[in-house]
Amino acid sequence: MKKSELTPRAMARYDKILDAACEVFLEQGFEKASVNEIVKRAGGSLATLYKLFGNKENLFEAILERKSEAIFAELEEEAKASEEQDLESFLWRFGMKFFDMLAKCDSVAMVRILMAEGSRNEGKLGKIFYRHGPGKSEAILERFLRKEHIKGKIAIEDIALAAARFIFLVKEPFHFRSIALGHPMNLSLEERQRVVGEAIHIFLYGITKRSN
Repeated sequence: MKKSELTPRAMARYDKILDAACEVFLEQGFEKASVNEIVKRAGGSLATLYKLFGNKENLFEAILERKSEAIFAELEEEAKASEEQDLESFLWRFGMKFFDMLAKCDSVAMVRILMAEGSRNEGKLGKIFYRHGPGKSEAILERFLRKEHIKGKIAIEDIALAAARFIFLVKEPFHFRSIALGHPMNLSLEERQRVVGEAIHIFLYGITKRSN
């Protein structure tokens, strides 16, 4: 059922189920998560859950969609205001917001769920996550870089690849260490600024020493 078709009462039930489902997925992972446990925590019935979401995969996707709506709204605003920003300023603001987004505990936990699932169901969960997570951030940055390319300010053959590379420079190795080793991404503001600043410098100028 589409969210736009829900009554206020049904929407409240929808949100309550999502809250409970998020708790259960984070605690138990996707495969072990029980819809019965979700209903137990949310109240209501299995019939209501299936009427609203259809299956467990759709429920997981709805959680990611809700999270991404809030998270990527700020990145979208940055992109909309990009006409008034130079390239380096935009990359700075984008990089800082993106790193802070990744550092959230539930974001890391969601990635761990996907890693545990691996390629089950032909990687369906991974595709869902990419669509609502990394794919969105890459698309936002790609649109900005494309505008800069059209203006003649940058020379890039593969803009999509360039966007993905900048995001990698911002998040690694901290994101992988957080997921695989349990190291929190709780860097200080000064440390985050250094990380993003170095990512921008490498992205725009490379690592070779330049003569004055």
